[in-house]
Amino acid sequence: MSKEGTKLYVPSYQEPDFNFLYNGGEMFVGSIEGPATTIYKLLVYFDDYQYPVLIRGKSYSKTDLICCVHDQLTSKKDFILNHVGKEGYKKLWDMCV
Repeated sequence: MSKEGTKLYVPSYQEPDFNFLYNGGEMFVGSIEGPATTIYKLLVYFDDYQYPVLIRGKSYSKTDLICCVHDQLTSKKDFILNHVGKEGYKKLWDMCV
């Protein structure tokens, strides 16, 4: 160990953007005081004019976000249903097919 100490790094799956895109994590809309949302709620409730969204300086189109959710629809079905209900889940499903 050097005099500077040991550097620790945050794994990618703990990064806020990764958590939002792939693990159902929340982000604030508009500002730190804005409402919190998940990627699932965002896709279900945002209007097309609200895209792209910026996450830590990176732009994501609606299509980009749909691609992130696609594989989660079966592996995280119960989790997603808890966030957006049956109608929201169907809307997400329809976006992905």
